[in-house]
Amino acid sequence: GKPWCGKFQMWTWDHGLIALTLSEYSKELALKCIDEIFPPENSEIPVVFFGTSLATQIYALWEICNHYSDMSILTKYYRKLKQEYDFFSGRHPKGPYKKGELLDPMRVYPQCGADDNPPHLFRYYSNDAWKNGCQTWHTAHMIRLAKIMRLMAWKTEKNADVNTFTRDIINWSNAMQKYQ
Repeated sequence: GKPWCGKFQMWTWDHGLIALTLSEYSKELALKCIDEIFPPENSEIPVVFFGTSLATQIYALWEICNHYSDMSILTKYYRKLKQEYDFFSGRHPKGPYKKGELLDPMRVYPQCGADDNPPHLFRYYSNDAWKNGCQTWHTAHMIRLAKIMRLMAWKTEKNADVNTFTRDIINWSNAMQKYQ
């Protein structure tokens, strides 16, 4: 893992899943876990991005809101979750992707949990076509995250964001049907 703010070692993917598991037992512990993964408010770093590039915090927070029937949590976390979503969907100016593109996270750094898979590494290191596409797993997760974020935007009355998430869902779903 990576030291963050001198607190402990963490991986982006694992940390979200830990919060998801904690949500079954304690809302407070799960939210504390979520708080630890986000950069401080005044940070120039948009997201903690180490390990698999999938925003599992979005899954975890949505589960916490539903499990405890507490949608007021969205008011506190929506901006941070949207920033994380924007980072992985190519909309954040400090993100690893060009504006609006959804490319394979392995293009940025081979760390997506499949990095020890020999065919995966062969493709990453030897094929220029790799740099122009995205794996099915990443696109499918981004569609699911867009659907969750759309619900969050609707619950928090962020109508412009609802439209953005809807466009992402349509575009990525069409790409999955056409190219995958």
